[in-house]
This record gives sequence, C-alpha cells and structure tokens, in this order.
Amino acid sequence: MSNFLARDVLHLPRPSILERYSNIFIVFFLSGAMHFILDLVADIPWELSGAMHFFLSFVLGIMIEDSVQALWNRFSPPQKSKDGDVLTPLWKKVVGMVWVFAWLAVFSTPYTERMAQLPPNDLVPLSVVGKLGVKTGGGLAFVGAVLLCLTVGPEV
Repeated sequence: MSNFLARDVLHLPRPSILERYSNIFIVFFLSGAMHFILDLVADIPWELSGAMHFFLSFVLGIMIEDSVQALWNRFSPPQKSKDGDVLTPLWKKVVGMVWVFAWLAVFSTPYTERMAQLPPNDLVPLSVVGKLGVKTGGGLAFVGAVLLCLTVGPEV
C-alpha cells in the first residue's frame, strides 16, 4: 500500500530520501489509524487515544536513527567483507537494540497506560492462553518462534 501511494500515486523517485520517508510515514500512519479504530472499539474516547502519536513517533525515531548513522558513517566508514557485504559489529547491534527499547519505553507508556486501566475482559475479549492454559500457550508461542526462525531466519 505504501509503495503504491509513494511510487504510483505520488510518483516519487526511487530510491530517494523523500520516497523512503514517505513510505515509512504511510506505513506508520496506517498502523496508527488501525489501532485508533481499535481504541474506539474498546470504548477509549478518541481524544484519549494515543495511537496516532505513538505510531507516528516511530517516523521521527527512524529519521533520528538514520541521521546518527549517516553522521557516524561519515567519520567511521563501515567495514566490508571480501564479497562486499557490510560487516556490522555486535556492539553496534546492541546499541541499536538499546535505542529501540529506549524509544519504546518512552513512547509506549502514555499509549498503553490507558489500556491498562481497562477491565481485563475489555482488553483481551478472547484469550487463547486463558482457554488453553499458560503451558500450552507458551509451548505454541515457542513452536511459532522456531518455525519463524526456520522460515525467515534469525538475525543477530
């Protein structure tokens, strides 16, 4: 959907920074709109739903991350393997993970605190774990994670 809007409707050149951030904006806007509708269904008044703020904050986060990476690469160019692949040291991956978790911690709190005040049956009207039990639900989640790793492949 975002590629269709950015490339076919808006005719943005690919690749370009405008096309990249338009795509990112459209994806997170649509996700925020979907969650906004779910908030309304959960009887959260529209003025109290933080869905759009939460999901659109990721556009800003990605822009900040891209800027920091571009600045870093200007002063410390990435190392490449013999076949031309960029080698990313483990510490850079850890910094990236900490950045994502910090961003989530800051921006998810205002969004999720409204949901935490809902009665449990309103928050999760149908609980698979409630029906199957914690051990079975955990086992199914584990099997799903293994299948995902086998089909998509883990990235470390």
